[in-house]
Amino acid sequence: MKALIKGERGSTQVIELVLIIPIFVLILYGSFEVWKVVSVKQSLDAAVGRLAQCLRLYHEGDKDRERCERIIQMELEGNSLMDGGPLELTIEYYDASDRQIPDPTDLSCNAIFTVEGKVKLPWDIPLVSSGDNMYLISKHTSFIECEPREELTP
Repeated sequence: MKALIKGERGSTQVIELVLIIPIFVLILYGSFEVWKVVSVKQSLDAAVGRLAQCLRLYHEGDKDRERCERIIQMELEGNSLMDGGPLELTIEYYDASDRQIPDPTDLSCNAIFTVEGKVKLPWDIPLVSSGDNMYLISKHTSFIECEPREELTP
């Protein structure tokens, strides 16, 4: 190290190294944070799609809706990056006119509905925002299928 500092060329290399290392560490840390958010978003998208598919096929009332909603819970709890605390998940349903409805299982045959899943990130992202207002949202649109189906298993 002393040999690098003694010469003019060596001191320039040390200065370059001192300037580049923090930038490299910042890029590495930022990449990891982006990867975490993308992983949770993919889990949320998959879960909302599966929830909409389940409600499309099984729509015989609150019991079916609750069983289908467990899918989204299990999918997000299965993501190891969601271990930051209790899962804050909101599920909302909308009809074809984009009006909020309490339960899509009350809709008639071939009616279109949209499922919206909203999950709060369980960690803060430094320099971006606090976790109090960081949400990921996913929507999936489907329709009520009225053909006879097998019994839904939990």
